[in-house]
Amino acid sequence: MATMWNIAERVDSNVMILQAAVRGLSVEQSPAGHRLVARIEEHVRDGYNILLVNLRDAPYMDSEGLGEIVRGFTVAHKAGGHLAVCELAPKIRELFSITRLSAHIPIYQTEQDGLQALRANAPSQP
Repeated sequence: MATMWNIAERVDSNVMILQAAVRGLSVEQSPAGHRLVARIEEHVRDGYNILLVNLRDAPYMDSEGLGEIVRGFTVAHKAGGHLAVCELAPKIRELFSITRLSAHIPIYQTEQDGLQALRANAPSQP
């Protein structure tokens, strides 16, 4: 089974929040509708390049999941925006540390902390 993302989306001020839950783990690539990076690309095309990925409902993640976040970060960065993550489970936080992603992708303890930081550095809403 491929890594499947269930994503709920909402906008808070100028920040697109992606509430992401992960189902299934595999090296198989998921269909586009269940890929985090596809959703990020859509939002960036629509002018939302400030994104906060809330991983509260993702208790685990494999390399494909980490890759989706890295690709999403790159998409936002190339569009002049920002991508951060928040509410990581301890095992995912450890993966970010081991892979040194935490040195590049901002991690916030709470969604509110992430929103506050992103709003301070983000341009106005599209």
